Amino acid sequence: MPPRPAAAADAALQNFIDKYSDDAPFQIGEAYAMRKDVDNVFKWLEHAHKVKDPGLEDLLYDAFLQSYHRDPRFARLCKELNLPVPKN
Repeated sequence: MPPRPAAAADAALQNFIDKYSDDAPFQIGEAYAMRKDVDNVFKWLEHAHKVKDPGLEDLLYDAFLQSYHRDPRFARLCKELNLPVPKN
């Protein structure tokens, strides 16, 4: 019997994390944003900041992250990165 789609997606994400946690933490944060897992979104965005992931250049404009602009953690991250805090 093939794995359930959710189980396969979980395994694929974990495989990506195992391979690229320091190379693509911004993209991992995006994946968690698509899953609506807000705590992991910010865990990985903070890690992206720590390792200076260039993906953070898209932080304000990333479609997957738009719904998190009102979260206080988003404002804090913007301030840490010297980016304007969204006013939406």
